[in-house]
Amino acid sequence: MITSSSPFHLCPLQAPNPSTSARPPLRTSQCGGRPCTPRLVATPDALGPSANISEANTCSATVTDQNYVNLLQECIAKGDLSLTTKLHHQILSSHVPLHARLGNTLLNTYTKLGDLESARQVFDEMTDRASLSWGIMMGAYLRNGEADVALELFKEMHREGIGRDHPVFVTALKSCGKLANMLDGQMVHCELVKLGLDMDSVVTSALLTMYADCGSVLEARRVFDGSTSMRSGTCVPWNAMVSGYSKNGLATESISLFVEMGVQGIQPDMYTFVSVLNTCSQLANKLMGMAVHGLVVKSGLSLDQSIVTSLIRMYAKCNCLDGTRKAFDRAKVLDITCWNSMIETYAQNGNSHSAIEALLEMQRLSGLKPNRMSFIYALNACSSPKAIELGIEIHNLAIQRKLELEVSVANALITMYAQCGNIEDAWRLFRRMPNKDIHSWNATIMGYAHRGYGKEALQIFEQMQKLGLQPDETTFVGLLVASSHVGDIERAHELLQLMRTCKISPTHFTMLAL
Repeated sequence: MITSSSPFHLCPLQAPNPSTSARPPLRTSQCGGRPCTPRLVATPDALGPSANISEANTCSATVTDQNYVNLLQECIAKGDLSLTTKLHHQILSSHVPLHARLGNTLLNTYTKLGDLESARQVFDEMTDRASLSWGIMMGAYLRNGEADVALELFKEMHREGIGRDHPVFVTALKSCGKLANMLDGQMVHCELVKLGLDMDSVVTSALLTMYADCGSVLEARRVFDGSTSMRSGTCVPWNAMVSGYSKNGLATESISLFVEMGVQGIQPDMYTFVSVLNTCSQLANKLMGMAVHGLVVKSGLSLDQSIVTSLIRMYAKCNCLDGTRKAFDRAKVLDITCWNSMIETYAQNGNSHSAIEALLEMQRLSGLKPNRMSFIYALNACSSPKAIELGIEIHNLAIQRKLELEVSVANALITMYAQCGNIEDAWRLFRRMPNKDIHSWNATIMGYAHRGYGKEALQIFEQMQKLGLQPDETTFVGLLVASSHVGDIERAHELLQLMRTCKISPTHFTMLAL
């Protein structure tokens, strides 16, 4: 039992202090007041897996651009960011110009190894930035969730008069889709039409996806109907349109277009089947899903891991656990996503024992280590007091994997403990979290409120306010439940007023909390 940190004694919390790992700026090394001239081997193998620059400097062959390119490609293969940084230092100290090939290779190495800050530094240092350089940088920002920066780079290319090729336009369209920015998307579309690039099947697919992501399915369909998709024989634009309908909740239209593909003699691929199976999941239509499953088997794609995952989810949505397990068992190779889908299925069906068995089997049979989603799905299966022992077992596994305090896993653990009635452990974990997001606070507030500790829930909210965190609708639901438990009608009215101040409209669900 908790004493000083029990739910009846709330200690002041420290503001989250995310650790930063900023890389120090690259400096030009000096030898006796003048730049050093590095000497490296001509082949990457001579360095070995644990090579460092001091060893490389003892080699006799003077480094060339090609040597650097070979070494950087080896860094990608080995995932060696440290050696990449050392090579970058050497390039700077030897005054080797960052021309297109070397600059692009260094840029690509940093982006592949996840160091976006250093990649941007290289990009800014490059003396010859061609379309490929801009495309690499745009793609890195997009993958890193910074679609707005990727789009700004595209606009900067236009301002500088740099020619843009297909991949750059496709990345720009993907960025517009991520941002739901149809205005800029339409401007990109106009440029494509002017350049005569809009009929390319990959570009057409990107246009369709952009419009669908922006919620304009009618515009996407106009692009589809005006393209050469019907006659080209390629399924790429068809896939984008089928997926676009599905993402916008137009399941019937998605299925109809899939049927039209067959009429037109267009051969579906893995992406087609994944989209259509997702549509069947939306409809929870088991018969239709089984029919598509039959087509998948005929196509020879039934063992593809993405399709196996989609089949598992489709059968789970149709409440067909037998079909889910059969699809899972027939797969020759199971990746982490397939296992997670199976764990999620058991959780959705309230089968906590099978969920944790799948979690353990994943490690024992496939040698895969559970990731954060594995733990989140498994913990979702433990939402009642009778499942507390299983929840604790999952918690212990998360500790072993050093994922206990990862924000989303910790949030799931807090929710699990609160739902199982163990509010003390929920509070203890919340206190230990080095970083908290709004979901962490909501899970804790809801846990206290639903267990009848209204006063404590309101105190936690006061601490949240002191940290300057913005509440959302879920926060207010928990607070209104807490106010109801303590019978504080005046506080409830204050909370409703605060909701309006925060521009959150009270919904039917919110009012039910009263």
